[in-house]
Amino acid sequence: MQFKLSVKRDHTRWFRPMLTEINQQIKKINLKFGEEEIKPRSHKENWNYSSELYAFGKRLGEEFSEDSLRAAFTNKCYIEREERKRGELGLEGDSALVQLQDNTKLSTKGIEFISEYVLTYLRCVLPTLPQEGIKAICDFLLDTDTIVNISSNLGVPDLTLSAEFPIPEQVLKTTFMSVVGALLDDQGPERAGGFVKDFILVQLIGKDLMQIWNPVDPMGILLENIDDGKKDLVEPRIMRQVGVNTAVPVYVVGIYCDKKLLGWAAGESVSVAEDEASRVVLRKMFRISEGSPPLPLDTNKHPQINSTVVQHLQISQRAQIAAS
Repeated sequence: MQFKLSVKRDHTRWFRPMLTEINQQIKKINLKFGEEEIKPRSHKENWNYSSELYAFGKRLGEEFSEDSLRAAFTNKCYIEREERKRGELGLEGDSALVQLQDNTKLSTKGIEFISEYVLTYLRCVLPTLPQEGIKAICDFLLDTDTIVNISSNLGVPDLTLSAEFPIPEQVLKTTFMSVVGALLDDQGPERAGGFVKDFILVQLIGKDLMQIWNPVDPMGILLENIDDGKKDLVEPRIMRQVGVNTAVPVYVVGIYCDKKLLGWAAGESVSVAEDEASRVVLRKMFRISEGSPPLPLDTNKHPQINSTVVQHLQISQRAQIAAS
C-alpha cells in the first residue's frame, strides 16, 4: 500500500479576505479611539518577573544568581520614583523605602571590565595598530547606539526597571553594563570576557576598521610608522588624471617609497586621492585591509583567545597595582 504525501504551501481561499477584514477593523478602531498606548511588557498578560530573569540567563547560556541579576536590572531612577510614590501616599520612615539594590556599583564594574577587555583584545590581535586607532575602535564598540542595539536584541529592555518608558538609551546602556558586572561577580573574568567577545566584539565583523578609525592625517601617521631611514624617500605622485578641466576630474595618486609603489587610490582632487592612497598603505601596514585574515572571534577556531586576553588583562592590572 502506497501513501502520497502532499505539501501545502499556501493558505486557504478564505484566509486573505479574513485577514484584510481584521486589519480594516483595527484601523477603524485606531481612528476612532486613537492608537493603543505603548506599554512595557511587564504590563501585559502572562508575565512573571522571576521566571523571566531565570530565562534570560538560560538564553544567554550563562549562570547568574537571581539577586545579582535582579540588581543589574534595577536602576536608581526606578527606586527613587517608587519611594516618591510611597511618600505621596503618606508612608514615612522605613516603610517608604524600597528594599531593592540598584545597579550603580555593577554598572561601574561592568564598564571598567568591558573597556579594559576590549582594549586588551585589540592590542593582542592588532599589535601594529597605533593607540589612536585602537581607542577609536574601542569608542565605536562602547558607543551608546552600539550597546543599545545589542541590548535590544538580547531582550534587556523588557526586564529593565526604569522610571521612564520608553527607556532612555543611557539607562539601557547602563543596564547592559550592569549585566556584565553581575556576570563578572558570579562567574569571574573568563565567562565575562567570553560574553564581551561574543556580543560586543563581534560587532566588528564586516566593518572597515580604517573607516571606523578615520584618521585625520593619514600621511602623517604613515611617516610616523615607517622606518626612520626611509621617511625622506616617501612621496606621493600623480599616476593618472582625467577630466582635469571638467566639473568631475579624477586623479590617481600613488604613494612611493624608494621608487617602490606602496599603494594607490583615486579621488576628485589631488589631496583627496593622496589621503585615500595613504589609507590604503596604512591598511596594508597595520593588516586591516580586506585581504587580511579576519579577527579571531570564532571560539571553535580560536579556543584560547579569550584565556589569553584575560591573562594579559590580569597581568596589566597587577602591574598597575604594583605601580601605585
